[in-house]
Amino acid sequence: MPAPTPRADNAISTAFAPAIKLIGISAQADGGVLISWQAQAGKTYHLQYKNDIDQTFWRNLPGDVIADGNVAAKLDQTLPTTTQRFYRVEELPHAPPPLP
Repeated sequence: MPAPTPRADNAISTAFAPAIKLIGISAQADGGVLISWQAQAGKTYHLQYKNDIDQTFWRNLPGDVIADGNVAAKLDQTLPTTTQRFYRVEELPHAPPPLP
């Protein structure tokens, strides 16, 4: 919550970050899938997946993606023998710099 303001209503923002837009999914010759999305330089992302949309939890593909421009991408080479996989991208909270 932002700093209180005496004699004025305090409010907790219910605004959410804008949705991350997937902009590309392409099959690779080696059997992998390259997923790309709109990003902000310097932000860190996880690419998450489910093999069945009814699964309760999303799984992270190993390794963070740190965007170096307005598009970020990750190659999924962990595909199972199933014929489908569902993806989403999660932006990680900004971590403070390490202490000296």
